[in-house]
Amino acid sequence: MSPQSPEVRPSIHPTSHNLPDLQLDIVSAPVTKMRDWAQDKSSLPNLAKSSWNTKNLGSRIASDAIAAGSAGILVAPIITIIDKAIIENASNKATITQSASASLKALLLRPHAFLFSRPFGLIFMLYTGTYFSANSLDTITSTVTRPLASSRQASEGQDHYSAAHTTSGTAKFAATSATNLSLCVYKDNQFTKLFGSGTSARPVPGISLGLFAVRDMMTIFASFNMPAIIAPRLPLTDSMKQYVSQASAAQFLAPAAVQVVSTPLHLLGLDLYNRPGATQAERVAKVVRDWGTSCAARMCRIIPAFGVGGVVNSTDRNRSLLCGWTCIACWNCARVTIEKHPEETTLHPFPAPTGTMDSKNKQEVNVADSSEYGTSGKEANLDADELRLAQMGHKQELTRHFSIMSLIGLASTTTISWTGLGLGLVTEINAGGPGAVIYGFILVWILQCFLGASLAEFVSSFPVEGGMYHWIAAIAPRKATGVLSFYTGWFTVAGWIFTTASTNLIYAQNLMAMIALYHTDLTITTWQTFVVYQGLNLLTAGIVMFGNRIIPGINRFSLFYLQVAFLVIMITVAAAAPSHRDATFVFRTWINNTGWRNNAIAFITGLVNPLYSLGGLDGVTHITEEMPRPSRNAPLAIAITLAIAFVTGLAYLVALMFSVQDYAALAQTRTGVPLVELFLQATQTRGAAFALTFILWIALGPCVVSSQLSSGRVLWAFARDGAMPWSRTWSRVSSRQHMPLNAQLLVTALMAALGCLYLGSSTAFNSLLGSAVTINNLAYLVPILTNVLTRRKGLSPTAAFNMGFVKGMVVNCITVVWLIFAIVFFSFPYYRPVEVTNMNYTCVVVGGLIILLTGWWVYVGKRYTRGMLERAKEE
Repeated sequence: MSPQSPEVRPSIHPTSHNLPDLQLDIVSAPVTKMRDWAQDKSSLPNLAKSSWNTKNLGSRIASDAIAAGSAGILVAPIITIIDKAIIENASNKATITQSASASLKALLLRPHAFLFSRPFGLIFMLYTGTYFSANSLDTITSTVTRPLASSRQASEGQDHYSAAHTTSGTAKFAATSATNLSLCVYKDNQFTKLFGSGTSARPVPGISLGLFAVRDMMTIFASFNMPAIIAPRLPLTDSMKQYVSQASAAQFLAPAAVQVVSTPLHLLGLDLYNRPGATQAERVAKVVRDWGTSCAARMCRIIPAFGVGGVVNSTDRNRSLLCGWTCIACWNCARVTIEKHPEETTLHPFPAPTGTMDSKNKQEVNVADSSEYGTSGKEANLDADELRLAQMGHKQELTRHFSIMSLIGLASTTTISWTGLGLGLVTEINAGGPGAVIYGFILVWILQCFLGASLAEFVSSFPVEGGMYHWIAAIAPRKATGVLSFYTGWFTVAGWIFTTASTNLIYAQNLMAMIALYHTDLTITTWQTFVVYQGLNLLTAGIVMFGNRIIPGINRFSLFYLQVAFLVIMITVAAAAPSHRDATFVFRTWINNTGWRNNAIAFITGLVNPLYSLGGLDGVTHITEEMPRPSRNAPLAIAITLAIAFVTGLAYLVALMFSVQDYAALAQTRTGVPLVELFLQATQTRGAAFALTFILWIALGPCVVSSQLSSGRVLWAFARDGAMPWSRTWSRVSSRQHMPLNAQLLVTALMAALGCLYLGSSTAFNSLLGSAVTINNLAYLVPILTNVLTRRKGLSPTAAFNMGFVKGMVVNCITVVWLIFAIVFFSFPYYRPVEVTNMNYTCVVVGGLIILLTGWWVYVGKRYTRGMLERAKEE
């Protein structure tokens, strides 16, 4: 707006504050006067001066309760009818149609009896409590902190407080999950006894309650967290938005969609109660048979419960708060205006913005005002992402073309999640048995969540492709900046190259296993696998180097394909297996064939497989210069990846453990891949085993591409900072391909060289690849431990994801303990007695790498330190 503009028409943005647009027509004074006046903090309302706002807290909580009660009483009748119908159908008492018709008839003919019945009371209590916990947490959050539209508004005192503020973070998920699970477990227990086929005296099995809990956690996340995340990305046309908003559409779609995955858990839990003596094959058959009907019924249940109910709850809450807060806002505006400028009572209290923000996060910064951003006039023409990168000492050279969906796809493929879990079954089964496979995965996933949160916080503060070595340079004490960054960077590069080589070897071994299925006389040799390894290395490298524009599309395809492949393989293996192991064997059998007398150490050595499958969490952090809004999108991709990995990985492992026929044969398989032997045992036909292996092989392809991509990007970033030999060559970006072509060629050459090592000595090759997990953990440990020792002073408090001091310190400390534990114990031999062929050479590889790096540091250390200190100073 120019200084001569006659009017200012500011609005309270509905997206940020969940309030309708409030247009205030107030004639303004010149912009300079408004800016000077806004910078006078004493003139601002009390609302802006305090970090806490408890004004009208009682009425706000009352509004939360009223909205929750309104939604609860609206959805309770239909939910009561549907829940009763599903349980009676599962127990073979009545079909869903018969049960629903009887309940609906009772509601219409005797409404007082229905509304005051125990089932209705349980449902009303459940949903009112869940909605109220979500509403009250939003109120508490808005009381403690007030979201600001931008840093500029914060600096100018524009504290746009929203009483109807909503949050979608982990706190809300934890609060609503705790409330919903505690109430829902009680409700499910009572409903199962009231309408199930078991006697009322028999308690519901603990495993059924556990399945119900997982089912409800998935639904809660989809109902209270996902709508806020996916709403801005729903592709609604302008004509569609006239009838339904993105928020309402997301509130309906997310809870309904998750029922496709959660319904089998629900059916299995009911069957465990209704038929305690049934075999696993009978249970699987019943779940498959009832899946479609029950899924549709649960969608019909969830849409009113968290779709209609969620919209009613949020709408009633906003409306009940809107009138009061609008009046308070108008009164504050008028009071401050009159007190500050009695002669200009028409002055508006908020200055007009001097820059604009478009839909692609492009921030237009006036050169005259660029000093408040710490930038020069030249930098002021950059968009927000480029400006942040320039502040960290680098210019934008790559194209930001990764959408959030492609980011999640890339993160999912770099962790390889369920696709990698089945490939190390023999090691894990020998180190604890099938129960250790499942419990080990759950334990590692929980600990990796702490690591993921720590990495997400770093990448939100420092979104640059170098990742860990750049983070340590930004937070470390000045004297230690160069050496810590140097070693961290090399650990990152080496860890990613070794990880990529191991993923490529798995890719090659699966292809050879498919060939061996149809050639029973084929003996797979090292040179055959070597040829396939090199061919796949060239193929995936070619995609990365010359198909840079299609990689986001490959990632989106992979995200979808991974979930479909997971369902196909899991259901086929479980349904086709001629017999199934019992639950006691799967969950309670202990096997120790490692030679370790200490069972704890045997169990720990088996954790390397789930850690490998859930590793690579930093993969998405190495393409931050190719994504929009990396400070927000990179942490989001890490979080969603971990959630997907848990659901798919756990279900996949349980299906495999129940379906395997002969554990001893897995280690002796002629295919070279135990998982392929398991497919053959379960399906009893080579054709079906080939089909399942081919599905898995296709799923592994994008994993290798993503690993190649991340390896090349981190090597390029490290060369850009002068730490590599011939850094100028490797740091060049191809003007034609718009990617670091030379760095990717170097990664391809190193992968080929490692393949030659495999041809000469598979033991030496496997030693290098086995050390990848430990080297990556060292790269994670250095910045996170430094962050703890410096009391988290280096992180940006205004980053999109910041856990705060107390919660962040707890998470970081747990992560440090976990990484040190993993580094120490995963260097132990996997088997006793130790021989040349079964020795764990991780300590040798890591020690040799450190010696080589120390020699290179002596030569290049001073020059590298100067460069990193200059960038740290700019940051």
